[in-house]
Amino acid sequence: MTRTLRSGRLRIARFPRVRDHDWTPTERAGVIAALAIVMGSLFLTTYTLALGDPVPHRIDAAIIGDPARHTHTVEAVEQVASTASASSDTDR
Repeated sequence: MTRTLRSGRLRIARFPRVRDHDWTPTERAGVIAALAIVMGSLFLTTYTLALGDPVPHRIDAAIIGDPARHTHTVEAVEQVASTASASSDTDR
């Protein structure tokens, strides 16, 4: 199927069967829903692959306050820091 433009050139319709089809509201809703599902699935897949297993690298942290009052917290942070630094040394 062709169509003449104002400039006099002929334009070939890429999808004449789709363009000439009279879409019912149900068919339109179905196409829109299918596109939304496909686009959402692609987004979810790429987001999961990108952030599924994040690995922090060299994050500076500090505890503010009196270390004598929060000895348990200081010990826990020091334990995590020593474990993290030991595992990062072996990963190199």
